[in-house]
Amino acid sequence: MDIQGPASGRSGKERSGGGLRRILIAGCGELGIAVGLRLAARGDQVVGLRRSAEMLPAEFERIQADLRGDPRDLPNRFDAVVYCATPSSRDEIGYRDIYILAQQRLRDHVRCARWLFVSSTAVYADGGQEVDEASVVHSNTFNGRVLREAEGISLAAPDGRCVRLAGIYGPGREMLLRRLRRGEPAARAQHFTNRIHVDDAAALCVRLLEDNVPPIVNGVDDAPSSEAEVLAWLAAAMGLPELPIVCESPSGKRVSNALARSLGWRPAYSSYQQGYAAMLAAQAWRGLA
Repeated sequence: MDIQGPASGRSGKERSGGGLRRILIAGCGELGIAVGLRLAARGDQVVGLRRSAEMLPAEFERIQADLRGDPRDLPNRFDAVVYCATPSSRDEIGYRDIYILAQQRLRDHVRCARWLFVSSTAVYADGGQEVDEASVVHSNTFNGRVLREAEGISLAAPDGRCVRLAGIYGPGREMLLRRLRRGEPAARAQHFTNRIHVDDAAALCVRLLEDNVPPIVNGVDDAPSSEAEVLAWLAAAMGLPELPIVCESPSGKRVSNALARSLGWRPAYSSYQQGYAAMLAAQAWRGLA
């Protein structure tokens, strides 16, 4: 384990509403960095923990460590923790290692007032229905089941919260664009999808670290859409042939963001059209389109 202070020497400043907050971002990847930069800009002291700490911004205090290891050498006093780790393998063992075993070890070690677990809309059943935070959680996938169990670790804390994010996209998260460029596979006409731009996901996480928020909040944009609709729009925008469409039984889900919006959060990219148009424009500017 390696612990480094902010490379710039910046130690934070006092918040106008009170003293400096010290916040751990556990598993500080693309989303964690986006969250941490917003917190640092507000005057919070951000501690980023990841296996490759040299990739963290200079504004962060850096901890190079593996969450799957023994946390006893880690600092253990924070005002809040954002647990946004990702599994090392996309199977049930990998999910349990990072979301349940590693989270529980860190939760037992750290003393903090607030714990935010980044979960997924995968916890909802997959039948094409509309869902919100009050919907019955009954995932028919291993990742949904493991994440629901992992949510319980956060919610067992006195001030634990969970944000259920849809598919995150944005710079560095370009799966659909790569899929279209490869021309594979077919698009499903009745598979309903949800997504959220990484900037909007980060803004929602920051909001959920504040007071007076419910324990579980969905993070999605305003436009649940079928997979075929999204891929057809992207293909046209990229000047590529449309993928063949297959018709199957309804699947996926249409997730409501009404609760998040009631907290004052608004997605800057309210639909996939806005978010992907910005991504494609940036790629064209860099000569990558």
